[in-house]
Amino acid sequence: TLTNSAGMTSSVPTDRYVIEGRYAHWQGRQEAVVAAGTTGSVRLAPKLGALRLEANQASTSFSLNDSEGRKIEAGSVPALISGLTEGSYQVLSVFHNDRRESAGIVKAGETNTVRFDFVYGAVVIESQPSGATVVAGSGREYGVTPLVLAELEPGNWTFTLRLEGYLPIAISLEIVANQTNTIRTNLVNATYASAIERARNELAKENLQAALAAAGEALRAQPGDAEGLALQAKAMLSKAHIAAKAENTAVALAALDDVLRVAPSNAEAKQLQQDLLQQEKAKADERERAQAAEKREGRPKEYFDVWMKSTLNGGLFDQQEMKVKG
Repeated sequence: TLTNSAGMTSSVPTDRYVIEGRYAHWQGRQEAVVAAGTTGSVRLAPKLGALRLEANQASTSFSLNDSEGRKIEAGSVPALISGLTEGSYQVLSVFHNDRRESAGIVKAGETNTVRFDFVYGAVVIESQPSGATVVAGSGREYGVTPLVLAELEPGNWTFTLRLEGYLPIAISLEIVANQTNTIRTNLVNATYASAIERARNELAKENLQAALAAAGEALRAQPGDAEGLALQAKAMLSKAHIAAKAENTAVALAALDDVLRVAPSNAEAKQLQQDLLQQEKAKADERERAQAAEKREGRPKEYFDVWMKSTLNGGLFDQQEMKVKG
């Protein structure tokens, strides 16, 4: 066994010999004939080089294969693999779930370096409510919110958040190397979404009671929701307009009170309420004037009746009423 030796001389019997040479990743054989009184020479000189494997992440493993895919060596990076014959090799590296492949070129008497840089960005995904499953575009499930994904390759990513009872929601973002993004989103209650859609449709068809019922269902699913309150107020306001047109002022004013309870700043409701109250006041004033006039017109008769009662012979007279037109 020779390693980088200039040679060896030994006396051996005359014969035909087979000399085998082995290096770490090479082996070869030659024949030699030893004749009496002579010295033969055999030279083993394969063209060998080396590969140095590096990575920017600790715990990176590698597999070195020849051009036909046969494994030559495997281990952890960093590594120096010497005794490789000239040629092209396949270098596979793995860091956690990330797999990379590169070609390694070996030249005689040289050491070439193959480096793997695993560069990542990160994202924090939060949802309200929490507990939503985060699914990537590839279909892989990463976990539930709140979730930190620390090893994502830079680029554009799409995730879908799924939680029972809520509508799925897709989020798209760009992952930048060595940066952490934070995504916060509100999930939409499925019952709420269905009720809101029904409220819109019923309101468009002027089915006010059905629209109010659907808006109420939406608000029970998501109390205080701005859109639910707006649809509810719109249906109540339409009800008030219909009642006002039919001169059903009491119903109209009650509907307007409901509108202003859920939407205190609704200008249209305030104006209609003011108009109806002014109309009611004008009607009340007119009734009061009519009653006063009727009372004034009846006073002469009242005085006459009182006088007749005080007269002894008042009962002898018939009472007659005469009406004149002015």
